Amino acid sequence: MAGPFYVSLDGAWAAAQTGLDHAGNEWMGPYGFQEAADTAVAGEIVNAENTAAMARLCIVTCGKDVSGWTIGAALRNDTGDGDHWTGVLCEVNAGANTKLLVELAVGKIVTDVSSNLADGIENTTDADTTTLSAVISEPIRWDTNEGTAAAGHIRFVGVTAAWADDGTRAVFDGANCSANTDIWVGGIGGQHDFMYWKNFELKNAARHGVNRMPAGFSNFFYSILHNIYIHDCTSLGVEWADCKQNFWLKCRIENCANGINKPGQANFFAACTVSDHTGYGIDQDQGVFYLGTVFYNNGTWGSRSTSTGTAFAHCVLDSNGDAGGYATNAAFPMYFGVRATNHSGAGDFGIEAGAGGAFTHSPYAYCYFEDNDTNYTATFVDVEGSDEDQADTNAGYTTAGTDFNLRTDATLHNTPVELNG
Repeated sequence: MAGPFYVSLDGAWAAAQTGLDHAGNEWMGPYGFQEAADTAVAGEIVNAENTAAMARLCIVTCGKDVSGWTIGAALRNDTGDGDHWTGVLCEVNAGANTKLLVELAVGKIVTDVSSNLADGIENTTDADTTTLSAVISEPIRWDTNEGTAAAGHIRFVGVTAAWADDGTRAVFDGANCSANTDIWVGGIGGQHDFMYWKNFELKNAARHGVNRMPAGFSNFFYSILHNIYIHDCTSLGVEWADCKQNFWLKCRIENCANGINKPGQANFFAACTVSDHTGYGIDQDQGVFYLGTVFYNNGTWGSRSTSTGTAFAHCVLDSNGDAGGYATNAAFPMYFGVRATNHSGAGDFGIEAGAGGAFTHSPYAYCYFEDNDTNYTATFVDVEGSDEDQADTNAGYTTAGTDFNLRTDATLHNTPVELNG
């Protein structure tokens, strides 16, 4: 089956849907997107529109072997004949022969099932009933297909209701899901490469917005995240430990307990925003490169480095609770053209290192410091051109609110580069 494929996230999935057009055959509902993730292969594209209410997708545990039930069967609570919930059977053997993956009808959520487990479950298609003992929300799982070096990425793109790619984000809303449920999760199949996600919003996760789970596997490599907005998650915006060589462009990770945990070696963030987290913005233990990225108003540090190889160019570190950039262990972060401002609480640094090790001599050049309790660790090396604006002249930097633009008179706009000849 070759794409392009189409998913309308707000509708109701049915077994007959093929996803091959958007004139009646598009996959629908949150499970429709799961089917797209399980179907598309390297070089293919999936277009998704509207909003997926993730609390509609759940796994129910039945009182007997239900592995013979028909995919696409109509389900409902037994006692009361669907007065509390209805849904459709999406997968059998969802972890055991007694478990089913169910997409609930539009407007129904997982608590409509959990509050009425005593009603049991009726399969009206197969004319069968059984008891229910448990129900839990289910995330989208990236555990089947991946791109390849030969054929390229699998592309997942959020689009408008008219199926146009104009930057409009398709939405995954984790509101009302079971406790500790993520929205997107890496699967048990090990490393997944060459994935491309563009124009998606993930919000209100009961745990993480994105989780490269399970521990011990390195999902994902050689992947692209473009115009992704993740916010208001109970725990992490993104759990990304050991996910290496990924490119992030114009992404926003905001207002979670913490932002991104441990992006792996050679992740590259460009024109991103990491802000307003209760704790840290990004905690990296491998070399990561940041270009034009804003770390703003995070509760502890904007970015923490615990290993070598991290570099910041033309970034903003502003109004974070403890430090804009912080380094420990053998980290040796490097800073070029960075604005480190408004870390004004007692003991707060613009850029800071702990005691001992090479990282206490990190280089910086053409950086701008203002209104920090301490601008930088004393042993850091000012290579060239940095400005400590003690007189509050602003030196070419705007200061109003969260406007972090350079003015044309800023030093960095007038730095010559020698050319041969």
